[in-house]
Amino acid sequence: MQTNEWFYLNKPVRRVIAGHRMPSALFEAMNIICNSMGIEFCRTGIGDEGIDADYVEPSKILTPNNHLDWNVLKNDR
Repeated sequence: MQTNEWFYLNKPVRRVIAGHRMPSALFEAMNIICNSMGIEFCRTGIGDEGIDADYVEPSKILTPNNHLDWNVLKNDR
């Protein structure tokens, strides 16, 4: 059992898969975090062969340098 707030992994996280019932705000936050850290972000989807992990495009509120675009956030309200 780990009691510290953080722990180290033997291998880095390469992909995060979100469930289909994840709230939209959490989904967007995870998309921003994963893309800014270079982690592939996917969402579960049902395809012909069963459940798939479908790739999610980077958030539209990120700049090319993976920074938040505050102008997009202001205009999105």
